[in-house]
Amino acid sequence: MSEISMADKVNNYIETAKANAKISKEMCNTAIASLDLTSLNDNDTDEVIKNLCNQARSSSVPTASVCVYPQFVNLAANELKDTPISIATVINFPKGEDSPKTVYDDTVKAIQDGADEIDVVWDFKAFMKNDVEKANAVIKSCRQAIDDENNKNNKNVLLKVILETGALGEMSSETAIFDASINAINNGANFIKTSTGKIEEGASLGAAAYMLLAIAKTYNDSKKKVGLKVSGGVRSCLQAAEYMSLFNEILSKEISQNPFTIQKSSFRIGASGLFKNLVNELKNY
Repeated sequence: MSEISMADKVNNYIETAKANAKISKEMCNTAIASLDLTSLNDNDTDEVIKNLCNQARSSSVPTASVCVYPQFVNLAANELKDTPISIATVINFPKGEDSPKTVYDDTVKAIQDGADEIDVVWDFKAFMKNDVEKANAVIKSCRQAIDDENNKNNKNVLLKVILETGALGEMSSETAIFDASINAINNGANFIKTSTGKIEEGASLGAAAYMLLAIAKTYNDSKKKVGLKVSGGVRSCLQAAEYMSLFNEILSKEISQNPFTIQKSSFRIGASGLFKNLVNELKNY
């Protein structure tokens, strides 16, 4: 009997996840607790970031993090210093074209300014040209900077690698996103993330499914737990519910004793408008 192709498996999982996705009070609260409340606009100001931080702690459930440009990390860290909300920032963003040295230096500075999480764009264009070594050099450099700062200051800064799946989807290989995910994981990613949100195609259920298959394979092979972050165009409560359903569906089926649940340490949604929609939805309960 021939084994089902990865593409067919992905399509089946998406169909089931969509059918099982339900909006509820518990789902909305869980989504808020998994939210990286984000502002990455060219016209961001101190006032915008202060309002973002106020928003992050305004709900009965605080968001997982706020995600801001590096120049606002120190401000956000001060605004949220007495809360459980993490400070995330972006490096090599959004084009993924900085040198490994620049990535190292920028990562060190961001951590010293107060970042708890680094969302780095790998060199996805190099990967698309089959220059895997060049693509991975950025991840290795960012990982080294995080490890150096973690060891120096007894920190636990997380590395989230942005794959830019909308671009990878243009590659001829149907397993390109799965392969990219494995590369990121093998080079030290704590989370793999779909998108920058700065190109036309952001997150998709298909991309997330391939990434989850890579997360499941990693756990089955080595017991290493890697998280998933979906970002880029996730705005509605139903979209959030579908990604959460997909996460549960794939990992529960692919891992015999599945340790993954939807919580800050394993699942994130990077978004801005989603927060307001979830809060408004909660008014119905």
